[in-house]
Amino acid sequence: MKELSILNDKGQQVLLQTIEEVCGIHIPRDTAKFGTLSFHLYGYSHSPPAVGVIDTCFHIRWGIYTIFKSKHLKINPNAHFLADLQKDIRASCRAIRKEFHRYAEEQLRSIVSIELEPQLQRRFTGLHSYRLGLCQGRQSLKKEENHGWPNYCIYISWYDELDDFQEFLYPLKFDKDRHTFSIPVKQILDTFQRFRDTIV
Repeated sequence: MKELSILNDKGQQVLLQTIEEVCGIHIPRDTAKFGTLSFHLYGYSHSPPAVGVIDTCFHIRWGIYTIFKSKHLKINPNAHFLADLQKDIRASCRAIRKEFHRYAEEQLRSIVSIELEPQLQRRFTGLHSYRLGLCQGRQSLKKEENHGWPNYCIYISWYDELDDFQEFLYPLKFDKDRHTFSIPVKQILDTFQRFRDTIV
């Protein structure tokens, strides 16, 4: 397969807007943490075009992760082929949204580990045998509450001096204005400190 150079910047933007509208999620624009969302069309070399129609494979990628792949999509590059791609996105919106959630959760786990864990260890030197991670909160949110993303929470769990299990949850919010998830490290640690003070 060979990538076709018919998807320009305007086409990429149209498809991004389609994803956000159809899937009901706002995509993070923080490329350093999540990578760039991109759309690709590949032509199958084994099938010659018939009456301007090309047999293609349509990919949606976020960073290096393939969110969605649609094989043998027939398009006419001389016609309104973006409408065909939008139709394909609409038909697969549930599967696409699920993959966006899966990839974002993986990336958020890495971000929490890189940005929060060293600060947690530095500030709470007496905290041993803890677990730090990301989970989905027990209460689901309405789509508009977190802009289409699940109720992600940072959790810290540990056993205290009396060997009682303790768990701290901090909800992560999607910042629509900044187009990314807000992970305020200092605020999280301050909140965790206050929580620990209440159970000591």
